[in-house]
Amino acid sequence: MILVNLGCGPVWHPDWQNFDIQPRPPHVGRMDLRRPLPFHDATVDAVYHSHVLEHLPPATAAQLLRECHRVLRPGGVLRVGVPDLEGVTRAYLLALEAVTGGGDAFLHDWAVAELLDQCVREHSGGLMATLMREATPEQLAHIESRVGGEDARRARLARRERLAELLRGLPAGAQARWLLGFAANQAWLATTEALLAVVAGPRARRQLRVGRFRTSGEVHQWMYDRFSLERSLRAAGFEGVVVREPGESAIPGFGDHGLEMLHGRARKPESLYVEGFRPSPAS
Repeated sequence: MILVNLGCGPVWHPDWQNFDIQPRPPHVGRMDLRRPLPFHDATVDAVYHSHVLEHLPPATAAQLLRECHRVLRPGGVLRVGVPDLEGVTRAYLLALEAVTGGGDAFLHDWAVAELLDQCVREHSGGLMATLMREATPEQLAHIESRVGGEDARRARLARRERLAELLRGLPAGAQARWLLGFAANQAWLATTEALLAVVAGPRARRQLRVGRFRTSGEVHQWMYDRFSLERSLRAAGFEGVVVREPGESAIPGFGDHGLEMLHGRARKPESLYVEGFRPSPAS
C-alpha cells in the first residue's frame, strides 16, 4: 500500500511516505503543501495530515483537499486532524464560568490563549509558551491534558535547545551544511533589516519581522469544527465523511503506527479527526 503522511513534523512511521516543509533525512522528505502533490492521479491508498490544514489560508486548504482527492485511488481514505474549534471554545466557556466563581485565573488565561494566541501571535511560541514557562506543576498538568505532554515539552524548549533537537539526528556532514546555510540566511536577513531600517525607519523593520514570522507557517490561518471540516471534505469530492476517535481509522493498521497515540494516550488531545473516501466513478 502507498500511504502518505503530509506535514508530519517529528511524528512519522516507516510504513508511510513522510513529508514536511522541514525535511528530516532519511525518513522525512521535503514538500511544500501549497503546491500540487507529486503523485500521479489515483495512485495512493491513504493520505493523512494532522494539524496542517489550519496553517493554510482557507482557499489553499481547499486546494490541498482537492489534491488529496486527486491522488487517492477509488476507495482510498483521507484522514485529517485539526485543533477542534468546538472543543477549544467549550473549554474557554468552562474556564470563564470557573474563574468568575473564584477559580484559577491562570487556567482562564490559558483557555483564552489556546483559543486565540496561535492565530494572532507575532513571535514564535507566543503567549502559550510564556504561560507554560510560568505554570505550576498542577497548571502544567492541565495544559498537557489539553495539548498533550509531547507538545508541551517541545514548547518549553528554548530556541537553542530546539535547534539542537533538530540537528541531533542528522549526519555530521548534513549538520555542517545546515549550520552554514542557517548562518548565511541569518546574515542575509540581518542585512535586509538593517537596510530597511535606514531607508524606512524602525517601524518598517518591525513590520518586516512580524510579516516574515506570520508567513513562516507557525500561525493558524483558520479553525475548524466538525461541521465545517466535514463540509470541506465533501466539497473536495469525498464521500462517507465521518468523525473518528484518535487512532480509530478505516486505514488498515493505522492504530498500530503511533501517529496519533503514544503509550495509549492521544498525542494531541484537543484534536478533531475526520475521514472520507474517494468514491469509485460508478458511484
